[in-house]
Amino acid sequence: MEKITFINNKGQSIEFGEHAPFILTKIEGMGAVSTNIHSSKSPSQDGETYVNNDLDIRNPSIEIIILADNIDKIFRYRRQLLSVFNPKLGLGTLLHEVNGVKRKIQAIPELAPVFPDAKNFK
Repeated sequence: MEKITFINNKGQSIEFGEHAPFILTKIEGMGAVSTNIHSSKSPSQDGETYVNNDLDIRNPSIEIIILADNIDKIFRYRRQLLSVFNPKLGLGTLLHEVNGVKRKIQAIPELAPVFPDAKNFK
């Protein structure tokens, strides 16, 4: 089982998993992270001298389906997503759980949630 929970700095949270209303369908960018290697080179030196390294940032992407029995609930859930994932609120916490293994990272939404066009609703 995979579950994602995001908690913004106002304490508002939202959970995506196997249960309605927010079904997690895809998450990308939670795997390997690039390493930035820092080194120095002197004139006439063969190769370089290792100084240190650090890890690059992660850019996870989450895709969900909103399940609701009427259009009013869908729009209420959309407002909830927009409120929790408001990039203007700054740093939040992302909890990622897969098969009982839990990870916690600080995160900030780079983009507000994106929704399909309302004309696609029937």
